[in-house]
Amino acid sequence: MLASAAALGGVAVIVSGSLGKGSLAGEGLALFMTLMMAGIMTAYRKWPEVTAALPNAVSSLLLLPVAVLCVPVAEVPAGELPVLVLFGLAFAVASVTLCEGARRLPAAETALLSALETPLAPLLAFLILAERPGPQTMAGGAVILAAVLWSQRPARRRGAPTACR
Repeated sequence: MLASAAALGGVAVIVSGSLGKGSLAGEGLALFMTLMMAGIMTAYRKWPEVTAALPNAVSSLLLLPVAVLCVPVAEVPAGELPVLVLFGLAFAVASVTLCEGARRLPAAETALLSALETPLAPLLAFLILAERPGPQTMAGGAVILAAVLWSQRPARRRGAPTACR
């Protein structure tokens, strides 16, 4: 719980650097997505017999008409289709592996490990896109990384309760 609180503090530091710079709707959607992912992790702990791939496939099919309404497929440049397909495949793999992990680890640990996305995304943007993260992003990311590493230290893991199988 201490590591989770520290990671939440790191996220708060990162968000404080972007308040007022983005759109309120975008921040609301990001918060909604976070709440839904927490719900998914909890659901897979409650019903571990459910396969991870099927709900992800169904959700993608249900969201397809919404996506087509936002951007008609005919308007997507042909050169962007391979990138979109790769993005879809990467997201599918990420979703399935997150759900499989949530079934095998305590929900709090799964959520804490998935918090690594927060510092890794700006790091990858820096390495791949040459974007420069702000000081709050760097500081918050360091706090999150430290919290996750601290939670995974061997001394803590030996006394940790085991996940149900």
